[in-house]
Amino acid sequence: CTLSMNLRYHIFIFITVLGLLPLAILLATSLPQGLRQLDNAAQQETIARAQSRHTKLVARVTGLKKSITRLAAVPAASDLTRYPTTINHDRIIHLSRDWFKDDTQIIAIQVVDAIGNELLHMSRQEGRFIPRDRSSLVTIEQSPPFLHGTQLYKDAVFVGITKQAEPANQAQPHTLFLVAPIVNGQDMTLGMTILTVDLGSFLQDFTDSLWLAPDLSPLNTIPDFQSFSTPPELTDRSRINADIIITESPGSINKMGWLPLSFNPDHRPILWIASPVDMSGSARWKQAITRNIIIIVAITGFVVFTLAHFIASHVLKIKTEIVRGLQHILHGETAFQFSWSGPQELQHLARDLTNVGENYVTAQAERQQAETALHESEDNFRCLTSAALDGIIMMNKQGDITFWNKAAETFFGYSATEAIGQPIHALVDPKRLETGEDLFDKGTDTTYHDIIPLHATRKDGSEIQLELSLSAASLSDQWHAIWIIRDITERIHNEEKNRIQQQQLIQADKMISLGLLVAGVAHEINNPNSIILLNTPHLRRNWQSALPILEEFYADNGDFQMGGLEYTEMKTRIPKLIADIEEGGLRIKQIVSDLKDYAKQDTGHRLTAISINDVARAAIRLTHNKVKSSTHHFNIKLADNLPQFSGNSQRLEQVVINLINNSCESLTDMDKGITITSSFDSIKNLVKLTVQDEGTGINSQSLTKITDPFYTSKRSLGGTGLGLSVSAGIIEEHHGLLHFDSKVGVGTSASIIFKPLGNNT
Repeated sequence: CTLSMNLRYHIFIFITVLGLLPLAILLATSLPQGLRQLDNAAQQETIARAQSRHTKLVARVTGLKKSITRLAAVPAASDLTRYPTTINHDRIIHLSRDWFKDDTQIIAIQVVDAIGNELLHMSRQEGRFIPRDRSSLVTIEQSPPFLHGTQLYKDAVFVGITKQAEPANQAQPHTLFLVAPIVNGQDMTLGMTILTVDLGSFLQDFTDSLWLAPDLSPLNTIPDFQSFSTPPELTDRSRINADIIITESPGSINKMGWLPLSFNPDHRPILWIASPVDMSGSARWKQAITRNIIIIVAITGFVVFTLAHFIASHVLKIKTEIVRGLQHILHGETAFQFSWSGPQELQHLARDLTNVGENYVTAQAERQQAETALHESEDNFRCLTSAALDGIIMMNKQGDITFWNKAAETFFGYSATEAIGQPIHALVDPKRLETGEDLFDKGTDTTYHDIIPLHATRKDGSEIQLELSLSAASLSDQWHAIWIIRDITERIHNEEKNRIQQQQLIQADKMISLGLLVAGVAHEINNPNSIILLNTPHLRRNWQSALPILEEFYADNGDFQMGGLEYTEMKTRIPKLIADIEEGGLRIKQIVSDLKDYAKQDTGHRLTAISINDVARAAIRLTHNKVKSSTHHFNIKLADNLPQFSGNSQRLEQVVINLINNSCESLTDMDKGITITSSFDSIKNLVKLTVQDEGTGINSQSLTKITDPFYTSKRSLGGTGLGLSVSAGIIEEHHGLLHFDSKVGVGTSASIIFKPLGNNT
């Protein structure tokens, strides 16, 4: 039934399209032209009606312009602006009543002087003009009529729209105004006359249209106009008057005719008149066309559906026989035959289907035998791989896992269900151990014939180091990679541990050699320095003995030269020079002593009661030159009376020297500082020494590795990565704590913390 309905549907669609195609072509070529003609006719009718009404408006405005120009030109008007007397006032009232008594659209007449003061204001009440009391006259210097009137020349009239402050007609608060200047014989503007026209009376021929201000805001309310479109052309103020614009509302077939009203020389519209285009004729014609198309389509559909049903019924009969025959073949009946009468095509189809059925039964028997053999082979393979201690993984050409044995589950933490079908790099991310290069950089078709060291990631995020034997195989005519994996994490760890120990031995040997060299150099420096320290007191005593004689000579002969300098200057400088020589010699002696103590070989790690301040001072003296060349701001804040703790001062000096050197090397310029502080926390009972710098800082990832052996960020500068590793070991031997706190771009703080004597860690 499904086949019959689908076939009937396709036949119906095909024949219907062929039958209706000529009708569609006819409608596509003729219908748009007819609709355009009807639309054009409706548009022309709207344009003609608007132009006729516009002509009447122009004539009406022309008459108003002549009237206001004549009123502004009478001598009484200019006299009123210069001499606002009662006589001139009454004369203008009399003239206005005579000239405008029958023009009911004029609702007010005003005469103002050149600065905007009202001299006369008449409003129409009950059919006649009533003047406003002269004491009630106001100033209109900021009103639109006055502002436009100040820009006019002789015999010019401006027409505009304005909104009344206190409209008499609440339904239409906007009015039309005409303003003309009052000038004297020298063309000087003395004032102006203003006519106010009721906008509803003025536009009485357009009551079925929408009125819009120049900013396109509505001036009236028309129920039929729920929405209207505003084309971009309406913003062009240079269009001439009576140029009708036809627009179409977005998403609608309704059209509007736009008439710009402009009665001024610059042709700027003072308002827009929007009138609907009558599209009723076009709509009726469209309805008739639609009705006829529906009738034709319905008749055509019925005829085509009957024909499609007839053809589909015959096809359904053949389909039923084919399905029944295939069911017999699937059950292994090789003797079943298809047999149909009719055209030769059906007879040939029956013979071909019979041959296909026989071939299918034979192929099924051979397939069952092959599947049995394959299942036996798969069982043997699973037993072998499950017992293997090495991980065995198979991967297809796309990099997806196709096999995952028990050892692989143990290595990586993923079960076979989680792993099979997933990209191998997404699960374990294998990379070469030496270079970190992705194993798949050269493509999955690459076959290696040697053992590849790798490191990969377990399910829990930890890393595992592997030894991979990679080969390729073709399964079901598809390329597969076979991975045989062995966990060598422990072996690599032991090798790395041995390598680190060897490096430490080499470094220790270098330090012993350096210590011997330092001891020799210190001895050589001590000999000449001892001579300096021995002779300096004799030099001071000799000077003091000679000083009275020199003073007596100075008193008798005045100032004199000694070694190229005045005696009065030498008298103060020589004692200071002798003191500086003695101080420098003592400093050399102290530095040499510190170097000999630092270089002294300590085989027993003997612990004594020491002060953290003494350790800090010795380290500062030994790193004096390093600090001096690294920063201008070196601060020492050592607390007094700190409790002693048990330690080896020589080895702890090595730790503090390492911390100071690291701080110096982290500074980016000489303005960055280093601060060394010591303190005692009486609550926690801890002695603390902190070396804080304003260097580049250490990121959080590197901060966890800085005490690892051979980890260094200064490899290119000769760093070995053993300084902080050895320091951490020394602090651990003293049962202390080495703590780092750092922020990138701000600096690093390194602290060593100990328990005082009499306290157990």
